[in-house]
Amino acid sequence: MSNGMVLEMSISVRIEESGEPYVLMNSVMMILDKFCKMSGQEVSIEKTSILYSKNVSRRMRDRLHQISGFKETSSLGKYLGVPLTGRSPRRNDYNYLIDQVSSKLMAWKANHLSFAGRVTLAKSVLEAMPIYPMMSTIIPKGCLDEIERLQRKFIWGDTENARKYHA
Repeated sequence: MSNGMVLEMSISVRIEESGEPYVLMNSVMMILDKFCKMSGQEVSIEKTSILYSKNVSRRMRDRLHQISGFKETSSLGKYLGVPLTGRSPRRNDYNYLIDQVSSKLMAWKANHLSFAGRVTLAKSVLEAMPIYPMMSTIIPKGCLDEIERLQRKFIWGDTENARKYHA
C-alpha cells in the first residue's frame, strides 16, 4: 500500500455454479480497480487470497484464479488476535484462549493466595480474557466451559495431581 497504510478488506461474493461467476468476478475486479484509483491505494496480489466454499469445483477455482490472480487459501488467519474462519466457529479455533488462561494460571501461585485473593484474581483477569473475541464472534460453549473449569480449579486450589476437599 502507498504511504505505509494497510487496507484490510473482506469481500464476500456468493457465486453460484449455474450463474455467471466469471462476470461476477470481473465485476469484483473492476470495483477493486475503481477503489484503487479513487483512494490511491493498491491491492497487493501477494497478500490477497480467496477462501472458497468446499462446494466450488476445481475447474471453477482455477478459472477464478486466472481472472483475479489471487491465491487460494484454506484459512483466513487472524485479525486483531481473533480467528477469521469463514464458517461457524469450532472449539479448536479458540484453543488459544484456553492456552492463555492455562499459562496465566501456571504463573500464579494459588497456594500463596487466600481464597478471597484467588476469587478476585480469577474473576478480574480470567473472565476478562475472552471478552474481546466475544464481541465479534460466538465462542463455542465447550471452550467457555473449559475456561470456567480451569478457573474453578484455581479458585479451589486444585492441582493436576491432587484435588482439595471442598466442605
